Amino acid sequence: MKTVSVTNPLVSTSARVALSAGRVRPAVRIRRLKPRHAPAMLTHLLALPERDRYLRFGYLPTDEQIERFVATLNHSESTLFGVFDEQLTLVGLAQLSYIAEHQQAQTAEFGVSVAAAARGLGLGRALFQRCIAHARNQGVRHLIVYALSENARMLHMARRAGATVERDGGESLARITLPPPTFKALVLTQLLDRVARLDYHIKRLWRALGALSA
Repeated sequence: MKTVSVTNPLVSTSARVALSAGRVRPAVRIRRLKPRHAPAMLTHLLALPERDRYLRFGYLPTDEQIERFVATLNHSESTLFGVFDEQLTLVGLAQLSYIAEHQQAQTAEFGVSVAAAARGLGLGRALFQRCIAHARNQGVRHLIVYALSENARMLHMARRAGATVERDGGESLARITLPPPTFKALVLTQLLDRVARLDYHIKRLWRALGALSA
């Protein structure tokens, strides 16, 4: 298992001594995002390097195209999850887009982006697993990932989750068949949501206290 860097942006300064000694590892707190988080999502996506934009969208969007993407997000057709660092900067963003089949949202598409400063911390995989759990709880039967065939990291992550991958030239389609939801899984995800919200509010409180003492 990879050792977490002591410069981990998800971890408070007070926890870094323990991390450097290898005694603890930080949990990734994943929060469900609402329309009010649109400015944070926009800032995150605009900060992505060109290569990351290309891999996330399958083409290289301009700033204006990203602004339109965020402005037109429909939260009734998509569910978004995010990871915030201790400065409340959004460093990981995942999107589940529901695709209606036979008048039911039986399929969802997954997309993710991670800030360069937060690479190597397992955020992408954690967001992927969180989206799988959420989709399963919603009764989604298939999770799909459209990715450029050169996006080896994404396709490897999908295969590890049990996906079958079909390649068509420069593009690939990964598909995961999800098991039915269970009561235990539903309770667990609700608990994780509450913990993530609490973590966010604690970070906001510490940030406010820091500003007052500055």
